[in-house]
Amino acid sequence: MNNTGSDLISTALDLIQYHMTRCRKYASHFEWFDKHIKEKGVVKELFESMQREEKTMPNFLRASSQDPPDCVAEDCHGNQIGIEVTELVYERAIRLNEKGERVFRLWEPEEVVSDIERILRDKDSKVYKGGPYSQLWLIIYTAEGTITHREMLPLLETHLFSPTKQITDAFFLFSYDPRTQSYPYMRLKVAEK
Repeated sequence: MNNTGSDLISTALDLIQYHMTRCRKYASHFEWFDKHIKEKGVVKELFESMQREEKTMPNFLRASSQDPPDCVAEDCHGNQIGIEVTELVYERAIRLNEKGERVFRLWEPEEVVSDIERILRDKDSKVYKGGPYSQLWLIIYTAEGTITHREMLPLLETHLFSPTKQITDAFFLFSYDPRTQSYPYMRLKVAEK
């Protein structure tokens, strides 16, 4: 049976509508319908933003076959980089918005720093599979509307986070900024061991 153009359009619209009804209703900018696609998409957005500033970029990005880490890439020498991806989001606001309430979290900058510190400790304590890794990166992303790079960058540029045992590099990725037409990010300063 041949599909006509209108049949294909109808099928595509049905699929889009199905996914839209399943889409998270709070801080959903980075939400994709598949966890692995979302994590890889977050890493790609960071890489694209980094290309403007970094001299060498990881390549050969792929989803990890063993989680954690979520993704694996290679440095310019062919060494593996494990990349763990996690979100900074207010879980209670997600639940309330799913129930039909229209709420959001007004974050204080110190709360953001405190949650980043908590995430760093948690992710640094994981057992990472599939190595050895020459580097282990942590990407913390957010789509929280009240966490903006204009407000947070001055604080993140000066804050020194606790040392990590495994994580070699940590990044904070903000939502898309139409003014810069990019996803602003910050390489977090982590104290030496």
